[in-house]
This record gives sequence, C-alpha cells and structure tokens, in this order.
Amino acid sequence: MPDEVLADILAATGLVLDRDSATAVGGGSINRSYRIRAADNRYYFLKLNRAACEDMFEAERDGLRELQKPGAVRVPAPIRCGVAGAEAWLLLEYLDLGAGSD
Repeated sequence: MPDEVLADILAATGLVLDRDSATAVGGGSINRSYRIRAADNRYYFLKLNRAACEDMFEAERDGLRELQKPGAVRVPAPIRCGVAGAEAWLLLEYLDLGAGSD
C-alpha cells in the first residue's frame, strides 16, 4: 500500500488508516482491494488501480450514491476517491456480508 495513497486519504477525509491492518480481499474485480482499519476502529474497503482509472472510480462512487437514494438495496457508502502518484483509489464503507451471503 503506497504511503502517498494513505497520505492522500488522510488529507481528503481526515481518516488515519492503519497500513498494518490492510488485508487483501476479493470483490475488487480488476482492482486491488483491501479491508483496512482506521484509527477509530472502523473498517473500510479500499480499491486501488492505475491513476488512469480515476474516471472508473468516480463513476462507481456516483453509481453507489444513486443506488443509496431509494434505500431499497443496501450498498456500501462511498467515502471518497482520488489519485495519489501512480495510483487511483476509491474508499468505501466496509460491509461484512459473511461467507455465502446473498
């Protein structure tokens, strides 16, 4: 996990993420995805990809915001996305759906 990504998230959100807590998880498709703990002991879902993928993360963030509006389907709350150096990132609420969940 690049230091510049963690620094950019801190600058953009005020969240201090614990690098040592980052665990690679599935669900990111073509992205590198992590479950990561913040200093407030809440967990977040962090996606990383090349900086050129920033538009893709912005579209995902916007789509999730639209899906949240009717409240019919529980989706992870998008926190923020950005670019730090060579990495685009998207930070989402972490939903612990458990194994085998629909």
